[in-house]
Amino acid sequence: MTGTQIAALLAAALLFFWMVGAHNRLVLLRTAVQAAALQFDAQLQRRAVALPGLLDALGSAMTAESSTMDSVAAAQREVQAAAETLRSGPLRPDHAAAAIPWGRDSRWWRDR
Repeated sequence: MTGTQIAALLAAALLFFWMVGAHNRLVLLRTAVQAAALQFDAQLQRRAVALPGLLDALGSAMTAESSTMDSVAAAQREVQAAAETLRSGPLRPDHAAAAIPWGRDSRWWRDR
């Protein structure tokens, strides 16, 4: 083997091991994103379970704040719709873009 062949073989081996390491890092990052999405989804589900009871309890006592309660309920519905979109694939860019409720075309942005 000549020196050029050895250098090419070493470069190919180095490139192969770098690619394996990069793949492993990407798999690790994907797993971390999925775990974070699951934690976030669990928190949203706990909130979705607790909020209707809270709104019912406060609704009778705070009749003057009915528009605020309606806004909170509407916001909760938007969050649940976004969570449903993300549950099918948190790493898909089209799902992530559709799940952002504060985009420029949303009601929240127009009301500001």
